[in-house]
Amino acid sequence: MEATVQVLTCARCETDITGQRDGKSKRAGLCARCGRAERLSTYFKRYYQRNKEKILEKNRRWARENKERVAELRRIRLSKQPKKPKEPKFCIDCGTVVQRALRCRKCYVRNKYHTDAEYRRKRLITTKRWAQKKREEARLHKMIDSAETTAQPVAR
Repeated sequence: MEATVQVLTCARCETDITGQRDGKSKRAGLCARCGRAERLSTYFKRYYQRNKEKILEKNRRWARENKERVAELRRIRLSKQPKKPKEPKFCIDCGTVVQRALRCRKCYVRNKYHTDAEYRRKRLITTKRWAQKKREEARLHKMIDSAETTAQPVAR
């Protein structure tokens, strides 16, 4: 008669469970390594739960006494973290890429002009002043141009 050997596999790492003993980890479907890791994990979780306040107080005391080291470790940790690229921001009105604002300059002025009466009044005053200045400059250039074309050469 042939004896069939039942080979169990570990539920975590899927290796064959070997050994002669029929312990709790083997009955739980774990190999020796995974069973030991499970037991240690359970032990440290219980230990931390029982001694949580003492552990946290010790950590806080160490951090108070070693502020420079904590800052140094924080800088090292932050420098090692990969920096995610900034996603471009877009103007909410026209879709142009902007740095920080919600709107590009053109849309900001257009929106402010539309919604703020005081701003609109000030802009109209400066626009009228600018238009008047341009008209005066154009008139002066026209006078200079006409004077140059009508000027007679001086005879010597």
